[in-house]
Amino acid sequence: MAEFIINAIVDVVTDIWILQCLARWRRKKQAAEVAASDQRSD
Repeated sequence: MAEFIINAIVDVVTDIWILQCLARWRRKKQAAEVAASDQRSD
């Protein structure tokens, strides 16, 4: 039973960590695209 609970916690933590990494990566990509469009407008 304890093993099941530990596995569930690990799964949740991993999911949250992946989502945070994806969100950070998406923001970074968006910022890069905005910077690129700013350079083009000059």
